[in-house]
Amino acid sequence: MKKSEIERRLAAIITNYTEFDMKTVNQSTTLREDIGLTSFDTISLITEIEESFSVNIDDAAILSEIVTFGETVDFIADVLEAA
Repeated sequence: MKKSEIERRLAAIITNYTEFDMKTVNQSTTLREDIGLTSFDTISLITEIEESFSVNIDDAAILSEIVTFGETVDFIADVLEAA
């Protein structure tokens, strides 16, 4: 799957949790500070990512390693590539 498709689908998922204008998002946009996701939102986001992309994600890994929108896209791309 192309990263542009991952970005589009991830942005659609994030809009379920915030009113952030996803048209202004870029690779360095932070999930918590810029977009405003709470810890609970992040856990819910992981669940939706797993369902949307048909992957399993180690919650601890993504919570500690993923800070920005771009890192999240890269993480999903890596998981999909390894599957």
